[in-house]
Amino acid sequence: GSITTSAPALNDIGSIGHHMPSSGGRAKAVGPAFRIWMAERLRHKNRGIQGWDYSRLVLADFPTLWQVAVLMPGDDPALPQPGQVRLVVVVGPSSPDVSDPTVPCASDTLRTDVEEMLKPLISPFVTLSVENPFYVRVKVTAEVVFRDVATLADLTGRLNADLIGWLSPWPTPALGRRPTAYWMEVAIADFIRRRPYVVEILTLSLSCHFPDGRKGCHYFTSALEHDLSESSVESRRSAGTPATNRPATGEGAPA
Repeated sequence: GSITTSAPALNDIGSIGHHMPSSGGRAKAVGPAFRIWMAERLRHKNRGIQGWDYSRLVLADFPTLWQVAVLMPGDDPALPQPGQVRLVVVVGPSSPDVSDPTVPCASDTLRTDVEEMLKPLISPFVTLSVENPFYVRVKVTAEVVFRDVATLADLTGRLNADLIGWLSPWPTPALGRRPTAYWMEVAIADFIRRRPYVVEILTLSLSCHFPDGRKGCHYFTSALEHDLSESSVESRRSAGTPATNRPATGEGAPA
């Protein structure tokens, strides 16, 4: 409702209504943000030559994008051939049209806009494609000892939600900083062990789902639900097995 007029005036338009929330905008760059933008601009000079140039040009012009990967010839035999460049984009939390945050995908319109923005800034001999990632879901199967026997079901649900939030492309800030290789077993074990309601990890394994058997370049994300079984300190003690503070990483970590 905040947009009521146009600039310049449109004489043939009787009235202007603003019925949907605005999106895709950003605040004016000041301070450190402006200095970072200026440094990047001085480096690429508004031209796309290296992969770094492509990603910074796109992220600067499309604030709703979260990440950009640029696949260029020579990066890997399975990647584009000479003259071809693949741009893989991941939309961010501010994107208005994401139905599943575990597999956020850019709309056809957004991907077309990215391509049209880049074309005048790159070589006319480059064949450019802008794509969504190929998402691979990681499912965690684990048996965990929780601190409170009275709320096992609630804690299982909480751990499931925390794993989904941590493994998805937009990690929940409250869950802490995650490493680059967040999908590795040792990283996931460390994450679970650091939950304040977890005492011990008894077993842990991972499985990945590649739809249609497709492999190659992919983006790891969370399964929609993880296979978690629970125990408690009390039940472990009644079985004669003391709950211990085993490390979740490094030598001796649970597999």
